[in-house]
Amino acid sequence: RYKKRFFMTIFGIGGCMGLLMVGFGLRDSISSISTHQYGELQLFDCSVYVSDDMEKEDREELHTYLKNHKDIENYMDVCMLSVTTQYEEEEVDAYIYVVGDLEAGKDFFVYQDRVSKEQYELNDDGIIIAEKTANMLGAEVGDSILLTEDGMNERKVKIAAICENYVNHYVYITESLYEELYEEVPFKNNLLIRADESLSLSEVEKIGEEILQYDNILNVQYTESLV
Repeated sequence: RYKKRFFMTIFGIGGCMGLLMVGFGLRDSISSISTHQYGELQLFDCSVYVSDDMEKEDREELHTYLKNHKDIENYMDVCMLSVTTQYEEEEVDAYIYVVGDLEAGKDFFVYQDRVSKEQYELNDDGIIIAEKTANMLGAEVGDSILLTEDGMNERKVKIAAICENYVNHYVYITESLYEELYEEVPFKNNLLIRADESLSLSEVEKIGEEILQYDNILNVQYTESLV
């Protein structure tokens, strides 16, 4: 009897349901990104930032604590730097991880193709770069990009592989390749820690509070908080 009202009701309800579906879809997509990033690609529970003034004895003392702690499965020293990646006219700010122990690094980083899930090995043939970083640069495997730190120390390096990544921009390089490029040994300013899977965030934070008691520890960042 009232055709206009009938169709307005149908389209109104349909539109509202459509908006609800979009909202739930966005929520599920965004929430799954962080758990995928930190649950399948970057596997550490917290990162410890150390001062440039940290002496060898202080580091060894901290290593002894971590090695003897019953709730810590593994840990690894890495160098983490902020760099600018450049290819032709495009630039992207990224973090570079310099990995020394490649075998131990497999417990902390997963380098794989997003579609095929093919696993890559980090080696001296070149760097592994995050997928979105490569897309924004317009670079592909085999291309050489520039790495610069604060506008200085410009170095050209080849892309050996492009890996799946969702949060931030990352470049992964071996310690030996870094030394070849920069002619210096990188200072390991970051300590990655994997705790027992059964630990809650509060229990991991308790470990972090104990680590902060050591000299020359700047900060502890918890993966669960990032998630």
